Amino acid sequence: MDINPPPPKQEAVSVSPHPAAPVLSKFPQLHCQGCSMPMESNDKFCRHCGRRQIRPESWFYQPMWILFLALLVLGPFALMLVWKAPKMGKGTKALLATVILIYSALSAYSLYKIGTFQYQQLKELSNILQEIAIH
Repeated sequence: MDINPPPPKQEAVSVSPHPAAPVLSKFPQLHCQGCSMPMESNDKFCRHCGRRQIRPESWFYQPMWILFLALLVLGPFALMLVWKAPKMGKGTKALLATVILIYSALSAYSLYKIGTFQYQQLKELSNILQEIAIH
């Protein structure tokens, strides 16, 4: 005598989407700037009309933002942004890189001077405290 009931029958489910149903993607669908036909995100030219697609430049590749990030946040690590910026000329890249390097060197020198000054102050304070402890 079999105690276990037979497994329920499973119906085959069609996986193909309905042709009229939109396919949802986690990335927005890009469209041609000329003919408005859908296109892939990495296409530089429309496959339908052939028009070149101009993508907006990322905010962190603009020279003023690079300078802001370099001087206040990233320091010499902003040099990567300078050399990867697609729309900057070599002269602008060289100028920004020079400014960032000079600023970084001056910042490092200033930190060194502040550190040595603080060390001397602590050494003098230690000597004064030792004299007070002796007397």
